[in-house]
Amino acid sequence: MRRRPRPTAPTTSLPESVTRRHILLVEDDPDSVTLFEYAVSKLSLPCALGVARDGLEAIDYLNGTKRFADRQIYPLPDLVLLDFWLTHNLNAFHYHG
Repeated sequence: MRRRPRPTAPTTSLPESVTRRHILLVEDDPDSVTLFEYAVSKLSLPCALGVARDGLEAIDYLNGTKRFADRQIYPLPDLVLLDFWLTHNLNAFHYHG
């Protein structure tokens, strides 16, 4: 009995603007940040990852204020992943702004 060759996924070359995305992870637990960084690296996702350690830092990042003023270094994210239960400063229940 002959085995059929396994199909291979087609390789496509997408423009840089489509393939390179920026994710902002808002997470106060260093272990969760490390786990997420590991998962992204194992998936070989074509993205840059920014991390905000609490809600106030995330707001500064999104507003481009304080240390996040340079949009070349800290671009607006395409996706924000928010730890719903941030333990310090601000969580999803506190900000109505």
